[in-house]
Order: sequence, then structure tokens, then C-alpha cells
Amino acid sequence: MNYPFLQKQGNILSVRLNKELYPQDLIERAIKEEPAGIHSFRTQKQYHLVRLKEATSEDCLAFLNYLIYLNRK
Repeated sequence: MNYPFLQKQGNILSVRLNKELYPQDLIERAIKEEPAGIHSFRTQKQYHLVRLKEATSEDCLAFLNYLIYLNRK
């Protein structure tokens, strides 16, 4: 399935997150709590790009759900 918020480069998937919906401190908190699955994080224009190590599209959706969980916590 093709998701507009996913970008694939080789075997690494990047999740493109809108800065207004996902603040930087939330993403940094997720990286701190689950560092093993995250390759890198950077900001590009109005988006945050989180590169996940050897991830499938289902892993990316799980990461998004995890961010929602952290935001509600």
C-alpha cells in the first residue's frame, strides 16, 4: 500500500510528520524511549522526517500510534 506520509530510500522508510500535529518534543521523547528502531530525525520545511531502521509500512503505522499514545499520556 502507498501512504503519502512515507518515503522509501533503499531499505529505510521515513515517516513525514506535520510539525503542527507532531511537535518536536513529542518525537524526541519517542526517540528517547525507543531508540533501537529509529535511524535518524530531522526537520525539513513544515515536516519532521523520522527514519526508521528496517521498517515496513506496518511498523511506521505502529510508530504513529505510539506517538498518539505518548501525546495522550
